[in-house]
Amino acid sequence: MKKLLSGVLAGALLVGSAASLAACAPKEKADREAPAYDNAQATLTVDATPTKSEISESLFGLFLEDINYAAYALDDNIVANGSFDLPKSGVTWKLTDNWQVGGGVTLAGESAEAERIIKTNESYASVGAKKNGTLTNLGHAAVPMAIEEGTDYLFSAYVKSPKAFDLTVTLRADGEDAGSVVIPIHEDSGWIKYQRTVKATATAAKDVTLELAFSEDASIKLDCVTLETADSTVGIKNYMYKALANLSPAFFRFPGGCIIEGKSPEAIYDWKNSIGAQKGATADEVPVYNYKLDTNGTVAEKTGYGLYETRAHNTNLWNIQTAGHMKTYYTMDYGIGFYEYFLLCESLGAKAVPIVNSGFDCQIQSQHNALEGRYGNGVDDYIQDALDLIAFAKGDPDSDDAHEAKWATVRKNMGHPAPFEMDYIGFGNEEWDSKYY
Repeated sequence: MKKLLSGVLAGALLVGSAASLAACAPKEKADREAPAYDNAQATLTVDATPTKSEISESLFGLFLEDINYAAYALDDNIVANGSFDLPKSGVTWKLTDNWQVGGGVTLAGESAEAERIIKTNESYASVGAKKNGTLTNLGHAAVPMAIEEGTDYLFSAYVKSPKAFDLTVTLRADGEDAGSVVIPIHEDSGWIKYQRTVKATATAAKDVTLELAFSEDASIKLDCVTLETADSTVGIKNYMYKALANLSPAFFRFPGGCIIEGKSPEAIYDWKNSIGAQKGATADEVPVYNYKLDTNGTVAEKTGYGLYETRAHNTNLWNIQTAGHMKTYYTMDYGIGFYEYFLLCESLGAKAVPIVNSGFDCQIQSQHNALEGRYGNGVDDYIQDALDLIAFAKGDPDSDDAHEAKWATVRKNMGHPAPFEMDYIGFGNEEWDSKYY
């Protein structure tokens, strides 16, 4: 677009010339009152053709912080507190929260090390089952259970029972049966993981519960109860996954935010806990996990790596708030850990931007204290955590570098031999005024 402007520019210049003569022409009027020049002409050409701005294609992306149940909203598992684990600090609540008993059933949280399914899984439930009694999971009030007719839901639970009985697993919508399955529980001295599919016969988004009913009186132990919807992608509920995909994110920043700093050593999002790593004498390992699995009435020996049940929980920073709408009760259970995060980024075509702790707790919610680290070496431990994460994400299992090969092999064992795409890593969150380094 071009425009021809006449008179304005030249007039302004010539008026300026007239002003310089004002001193020797006292009868001249001030510039603002001077008459226009009839013969002033000028041509100004303006080219308003749009030009392309150089904006990075990687600028627009997503940022998740596990605040207000955000991770639970994404996770395809809809059971609340299925592992009967407590936050390690900051709140007073029970191992049995989010559960309700009926028909004389009793429920108590336990943590005896000899009875755990694995040492990183710190708690479980002792259930005094009664014939026709029930144990019901209520879900999270802030993220209520929802089911859709015709959709399959995979129920899973570890049970240890001294006697055989039938366990009836029922989806209930407003108290009505919305799909059920009967699981014969074996008489066994050890833990067995039971898995069955339940097809929903109704659609409901409120007043949905998961009910466990017992055919006989029995004293059992129960742990790691989950109910995962098949309507999911890489472990994310599909309606949430599609919403993320529709944003076409160039990157995905995870997991925070203040949650990466925590308010105490137990309230840090620990990426190693999120893949089932266990602390050794001087280094972390993700060992082979051997367990018994029943999917059809027969018990089989299985092995796994980094499974959900091996992930040690941490306190969720936002769980320990006590004011107004921030009064919440849940752990950081790593249903969505760093492995699931990398899978999600890969599926979305988004660059992973993982965030790790920089050696401090939160400078707003705490005192910006230097943290001790996994092995008591302070910031050196957090540097090592970052190096280990890079090796886990991008390393070659066949590398001559032992460190790289170790963590890349963990990724391979979890099911992803190829490296993930990761070009950036972030440290801490809103850090300032460090008095340590």
